[in-house]
Amino acid sequence: MQAVLILAHENEGQLLKLVSTLTGTFEVYIHIDQKMALSSEAKEELDTNKRVHYFSKYDVKWGSFNIVRATVDLMKWALKSPSISYVHLISGQDWPLQDPRKIYDYFENNQRIYMDFYRVSDAKKSGESLLWWMKFWFNYDQVNRRSTFGKVYHRVLLVTQRLIRVNRLKKYGFRDGDVFSGQEWIDVPRDALEYAIKIWDTDLRYQKLFSHSFC
Repeated sequence: MQAVLILAHENEGQLLKLVSTLTGTFEVYIHIDQKMALSSEAKEELDTNKRVHYFSKYDVKWGSFNIVRATVDLMKWALKSPSISYVHLISGQDWPLQDPRKIYDYFENNQRIYMDFYRVSDAKKSGESLLWWMKFWFNYDQVNRRSTFGKVYHRVLLVTQRLIRVNRLKKYGFRDGDVFSGQEWIDVPRDALEYAIKIWDTDLRYQKLFSHSFC
């Protein structure tokens, strides 16, 4: 059995249509952003679908650690079922471009890791080194990075921490070359996911590093 994990933050109607489309083929696990208030009708529809599992635990701000918390919780929940052999992570705004059964069959026959990633040593976005996002301290679970205040606040954090040479990577024993970046969205077999979760739970440096990183 394959599971689809969904991070949902808006558009109840879209989410319900997506779930209805997928549950004929996949087991579905959903984290619903605390800011997204579901109607009683929507809750009833999700509750009556035996292939849907959902919870609403985190207020997910863009680029914050809560998206990691929500993702890891979804993964752990899916792994509790021994029948789940392959996992897909998508957003509530996504939509399958082919018949779900065709998608399912493809991954049944190609159980590899599908993940976009690249080393960030020299990578930049919006003129910022991606290494800064890991080296420096951020608190975007408390501050809305996309607000006007958040944009100014971000600039102040970058300038200040560059001046005083903050390096959280070094603090936790990582080198610049250890850092990779990529899309949130992945397709992975169970054994790979179990390995990643085991490292996450046992080597707490990753949690300490990510908890105050950006994106």
